[in-house]
Amino acid sequence: MDVRYKLDAVAQYTKIPKSLLIFMVQVFLELKFVTIDNGILNSLENPMNRSLSESLLYQKRQQLIKNEEFLVMSDLETIKKWISSQ
Repeated sequence: MDVRYKLDAVAQYTKIPKSLLIFMVQVFLELKFVTIDNGILNSLENPMNRSLSESLLYQKRQQLIKNEEFLVMSDLETIKKWISSQ
């Protein structure tokens, strides 16, 4: 698949937001599940079995989600204490 030109169509077909689809491709690329050559996304025939949590991009995204949840779910006083402790 040519990710330069087909990403919008894939996002629409799968109903996955384009930004999330890009993130997924980046994680798969980092973990060496796929390659991109001249814009063409190719899966590897026998990729090494790896957990998504090995990806630094995935770890950063998980931390971002955790931080967002903290900020959304915490009361103002808890957030103030957290900010002053940083």
